[in-house]
Amino acid sequence: MVKKWRTGFRLGLFDGEKPNKWSMLGIDDIHSKKHQALTLSAAEQSMTLLKNEKNILPLRLASLSNVAVIGPLANVTTVMMGGKTDYCPEHTVSLCEGITARAAAARVRVTCTDTGGGSSPDNDSSGGVSGDDDDASLSAAVAAAVHGMDAVVLAVGGIFGHEAADRTEITLPEDQIRLINATIASAAAASTPLVYAYIYIYIYIYIETR
Repeated sequence: MVKKWRTGFRLGLFDGEKPNKWSMLGIDDIHSKKHQALTLSAAEQSMTLLKNEKNILPLRLASLSNVAVIGPLANVTTVMMGGKTDYCPEHTVSLCEGITARAAAARVRVTCTDTGGGSSPDNDSSGGVSGDDDDASLSAAVAAAVHGMDAVVLAVGGIFGHEAADRTEITLPEDQIRLINATIASAAAASTPLVYAYIYIYIYIYIETR
């Protein structure tokens, strides 16, 4: 707390109505190319590679033609800002968008599928498969998404719980666990490299390969 408040005083946040240079900054200052590059660097340095079996990462784009990005967080960015909307940037790059942009230069085709359902994994939302989906239906949907792919990126996670309602465990919801198991089975059957991306509140990203 001492560091927090000291920083606030140094920035002039407690100077009343007296203007300071920080209050004069606008979107053009904050969203500049320089600051975008700094944010990207911070995001890259915050990622944690838990496991890299068979040295799958980094993906060698020269040897790939088709990559699938699947899961409830494949193309969702809400969770990256902790579910808040009062300080979201002008644009947030989703996992799908980022991988697609990087792969485009190598002419690698990226297919993004919201397999597992849930377009906005937010507070108290599992962001996973519908409760009406049985294991056979889920397996079929995942198999279709994995078919013909040279690599698969599975994006799971979300914002589970909320302020004043802490969770007692850190496990993923059952529907996302079912999705993970179905994807593992489909990728293994097709001998397709699989990369997990666990995205939690405040963009803690844990990456594992199989």
